Amino acid sequence: MDVLTGTLIGAFVVWFVCIRHHGKGPKKYKIRRKGKYDLEYIPRTVKVPAVRGWKTSLVCKVANSYFGKMFLLDMMLQNGDFKIFRTIQMKMNPTFYPNIELTEPCAKPDDVSLTNEEMQEVLNGSVAKDGFNFNCAQDFVRQYKSGETTPTAVAENAIIAITNSEKLNAIVKYDIASIKKQAAASTDRYRTNTTLSPIDGVIIVVKDEFAVKGFPHTSGSSYRHPNEPAKADSGVVTKMRDLGCIVLAVVNMHEFGIGTSGNNPNKGFGACRTPYHLDHFSGGSSSGCASAVGAGIATMGIGTDGGGSIRIPSAYCGVVGLKPTFARVTLAGVDGLSYSVGHAGPICNCVRDVALFYALLSGPDPEYPLGLKQPKVKLPKFGGNLDGIKIGIDRRYFKDCSPDMFKICSDALPLLESSGATLETAEFAEITDICIAHRITILSEMSTNISSDFDNEFNAISVPSRTLFALGRSITAQDFIQANKQRTRAIEITEEFFKKYDALVTPTTGQTAPLIHSDELAVGATNPSQDGVNMRFVALGNFTGIPAITVPVGYNDKGLPVGFQIMCAWWREDIALQIAEYLERKIALQKPRIYNDILAA
Repeated sequence: MDVLTGTLIGAFVVWFVCIRHHGKGPKKYKIRRKGKYDLEYIPRTVKVPAVRGWKTSLVCKVANSYFGKMFLLDMMLQNGDFKIFRTIQMKMNPTFYPNIELTEPCAKPDDVSLTNEEMQEVLNGSVAKDGFNFNCAQDFVRQYKSGETTPTAVAENAIIAITNSEKLNAIVKYDIASIKKQAAASTDRYRTNTTLSPIDGVIIVVKDEFAVKGFPHTSGSSYRHPNEPAKADSGVVTKMRDLGCIVLAVVNMHEFGIGTSGNNPNKGFGACRTPYHLDHFSGGSSSGCASAVGAGIATMGIGTDGGGSIRIPSAYCGVVGLKPTFARVTLAGVDGLSYSVGHAGPICNCVRDVALFYALLSGPDPEYPLGLKQPKVKLPKFGGNLDGIKIGIDRRYFKDCSPDMFKICSDALPLLESSGATLETAEFAEITDICIAHRITILSEMSTNISSDFDNEFNAISVPSRTLFALGRSITAQDFIQANKQRTRAIEITEEFFKKYDALVTPTTGQTAPLIHSDELAVGATNPSQDGVNMRFVALGNFTGIPAITVPVGYNDKGLPVGFQIMCAWWREDIALQIAEYLERKIALQKPRIYNDILAA
């Protein structure tokens, strides 16, 4: 090669790599304008294969290498549809928080959510159905008042239930002395007729994402202050203690809430399982709450929900879970990473309990500014029909799930029609793009908020989380802003939908509880495709902030529960609760394989 040829080749390489405009157009852009929405429904599957065991570790190492940052993560973004908004032009401002302007007076921090009389009305109205029934709050309170049992006796049974249910990996931190002390105080209050509220002595559990005084606050990790007990309770725990509830335990969760299976490979946690089948995951990330409630260990679990994390495990564990309107329940004292899509809410064994605890947990908290502007809580009159309620169903969206899910959820629709409600076929615009925009937003927020740990405690974070955080760190500012422009559109679309309908119904998840593979227990798994299926129907509620509830409506051939989701307009939890309670009265329940009757003598 002569000097001239070498010089020309070198000059070309320098021009191509260093000077040439990379990615120079023209590119075809889709234009999205205010008031004009795309009604086409395009089913999307995340095209990233599942990896388990040693392969999970290998993918993590590659993803966090120079090669991974240059090529692998970009490919994962492409296959996960994270780049779809790069060629969509939206001339509108992004919405970074789904705070909706109120049309009614705000509640005040010192307002009472429910009077004792209103609590009693909710508690006392339910009637046991034929066959199996879960123990609910009214069952405990009734026996406490009659003297048939005491909070002390129930607490002793709950402690035994924790031991009997160890295979679930639901309970991770508890203090027997503290449990007995709380129960003894409640028993004494019943004896002296000085109860703090109509739910005094009811047993609850708390997700590890909340600070609970006396326990390390670790958010499912193995390294965050493992030997430093929290010095104070989070806001919602304080509320429950003030009402006389017994805080039984801190429960399992998917590490940092960045997963939907409930598989936490960290020491002291483990794979959380549904009480309906030990070979299947509980769902996550509020995995221990749903598993413990479904197994009868507790009456209520306080969970969080950034991408279905209350509703997914509730569906997989056959219980009821409510994600309220955005900022309705305080997140003060919560170590949450997803601030614009995260919610707190209750998981219970029946709709009336969910309604009761939702009302008691709600309200403005000066320590949580995002929730200061909210209306007073409204609850429905339970026990009636659904006359006058108009329900929309996008049948294209509704059927985008496994065949058993579709059949069982479809069987619930005639029950709604016979209730006096009107069911109409509707089209919810841009729903798949809304789900992708939510995925971009939650992963961006979580990866940003974990940055210090990621850089300084990298090897202490579980392997699957490291991969997902690396992926989140590769999302661009353009992707994030475009996704939140899509949130502006999503809120507009949702507002228009609820001008026509009172509720939108879907399956809660795209499948029943996933099977546990033995090779994912020690290290974990990276399974974006499964996460996408799990989150398909729940993302709308998180991204727009509308309330959503899941209620069990049946079981598949393996006995795994199927959840049915009801979504309503902002602050209309009362309608969602009314529909859910009607369905609950019509559906026969099956007893979980692992169940503890802690009311039994």
